[in-house]
Parts: sequence; structure tokens; C-alpha cells
Amino acid sequence: MFSRVLTGSILAVAIVASTLFLPSLLFSILITCIVVIATLEWCNLVTGLDQLSWKLGFIFVVGLGVPVQILLPEILPWVLGIALIWWTYNSIKVIRSMKQSKADGWKAKKLHGALIILPAAGAITGLHAIAPSGPWLVLSCLLIVWTTDT
Repeated sequence: MFSRVLTGSILAVAIVASTLFLPSLLFSILITCIVVIATLEWCNLVTGLDQLSWKLGFIFVVGLGVPVQILLPEILPWVLGIALIWWTYNSIKVIRSMKQSKADGWKAKKLHGALIILPAAGAITGLHAIAPSGPWLVLSCLLIVWTTDT
């Protein structure tokens, strides 16, 4: 238990410091590293994605998505718009399944990973770079997630 608290505390300090003090370009590189790790974890959830070449290709494509969104900020609204449509569709699907006696099973798919990970990473890096107060806005978002997740 103590080691988890210690690890969590060290990571929290590192995340707060990197969010507040890293320039947006370095922050986006850090987020890209996190995205690659998240995509690797997602690949472990996807059934039927056992081939190493598929995993590496998917990790490469999703990992490349954050730098592309930073280099071409005009595509970020499109990425976020597509994510909004996807989340709305899934919300409706969940609400409709509550009326059924048996809910449809949900399986992790490659496309789901791209629609979850890429927009989130793009939004957080875009928010960080949007204004001088961007790092504080990112930190506010992180604090909201951390407090509701605890």
C-alpha cells in the first residue's frame, strides 16, 4: 500500500511539473510517449490482434497522430468533432441498451482505440498550447479527473 502511495505521489509531482513548466512542444512529445504506451495497452485489449506487425503498425499510426495534430492545428477541430459524434453514438447505444433485458457485449477494436486515444491527446496538447493559461487549464482538467477517479 505504501509503495502505491509513494509511486502515485512521485508521478503526480512529475505530471504537475511537466504540465506547468514544459513548453508546449516538449509537453506534446511527452503526451506522444504516453499515447504510445496507451496504444500498446489498447492492443492487448483487442482480440484478434496477435500479430506483432499489426500492433506495431497501429502503435505507429496512433503515436504519429499527436505530432500531426500539433503540426497541423487546423485538423484538431475535425478530430474532436469526429470524437464527439462517436461518443454521442455510443452514449445513445448505452441508453438504448438499458431498455433491453440483455446489453450487447462491447469488444475493444482498433478503431475504438484511435477514437479514444487520439482525440484525448490532441485535446490536451491543443489546450496546453492555446494560450498562456493553457498549462493551468490542462492541470485543472487533470485535477477534475483525479478527484473524481479517487
